[in-house]
Amino acid sequence: MFMEMLFDDPPRFFMVLLVVVFSVCLHEFFHAWTAVSEGDESLRDHLTLNPLKQMGVMSIIMFLFLGIAWGSVPVRKELLRSRKSELKVAASGPFANLLLLLVSLFFFVLLLKWAGETPPESARGVARTRTLLFFVLTMGVYNFVLFVFNLLPVPGLDGWHILQYFFPGKLEIRSEWVKGIMAGMILGAFFLVPYLFQAGYFVMLKPAAMLLK
Repeated sequence: MFMEMLFDDPPRFFMVLLVVVFSVCLHEFFHAWTAVSEGDESLRDHLTLNPLKQMGVMSIIMFLFLGIAWGSVPVRKELLRSRKSELKVAASGPFANLLLLLVSLFFFVLLLKWAGETPPESARGVARTRTLLFFVLTMGVYNFVLFVFNLLPVPGLDGWHILQYFFPGKLEIRSEWVKGIMAGMILGAFFLVPYLFQAGYFVMLKPAAMLLK
């Protein structure tokens, strides 16, 4: 369980906690900000990075113990200006994670280059540099996972809402058979998560290695 990391590696536990909570809250903030700009004024109270507002107590508890987190912004589609507004709202959350991924990759390469050119002289300096590098790497990897995972065409995820925009009225979940298939898709999505982390490390480390040659 994720909570075990608190006892095995406390610094890493709090680092991952900070990264995930901030990333999920920014994801939901982008949803809310886009929805408000597209006409849903009811979401002005969601223009915050407060995890209690964007994630909720249950999501925070589940993350602390199981490492599973989610956020929610109750968009009222009838208040949006058009169907295109729905697409913008759905895509804005993953865009926030993509933005954090790109920023993390930029600073990761920058820090590696700086550390290579002016290596820290003391053991404390080395430890600080490693901690900062690991934090930026963690930020990049987790946001890659959040970006790709949320774009999966699975009910409840942003990818499903984006797909609904391009196939209006054809992806309604009505029959029990379809609901069963969708439940299987959701479970399958979670089985992909370990592979997404592997891909995330590749995305962060491979470009950095190439740019620093």
